[in-house]
Amino acid sequence: SNPSSFDITVQVRDIDNTATEGDDYTAGPYIASFPAGATSSIFNFSVYDDDLLENDETFRFIITSNSLPDDVTVGNPRLARVTIMDNDTASLSFSNSSYTVREGDGQVQPVLVLSIPSTFDITVQVINTNGSSINVTFPAG
Repeated sequence: SNPSSFDITVQVRDIDNTATEGDDYTAGPYIASFPAGATSSIFNFSVYDDDLLENDETFRFIITSNSLPDDVTVGNPRLARVTIMDNDTASLSFSNSSYTVREGDGQVQPVLVLSIPSTFDITVQVINTNGSSINVTFPAG
């Protein structure tokens, strides 16, 4: 592209998808400034860290044309997708390292603990040494 002989300021808006403005990243709009003669510009935004086990989340940036001079048009791509990759990991453990039960009580109820909340259901198969198993589900939240 050809450099401009004057300064240009462009507004960039965000569009939520699975990521949420204000919860997962800084709220826009964002301003990109092109000094005279420049052909590229960088703007900053922040991504927030949380303690949730979640899938990667996305949102999009879109260049708005209402702040451009008449002789500047928006080209393609005018949309850019941003993926926020989750950095959280959870651990699964028993609440105790041993449990005691009387023979006549019939059953023992060990407690499984998930270290952090999850935004999706997690199902775990617990297998007994005799080969029998049960599924335990941690619901989202």
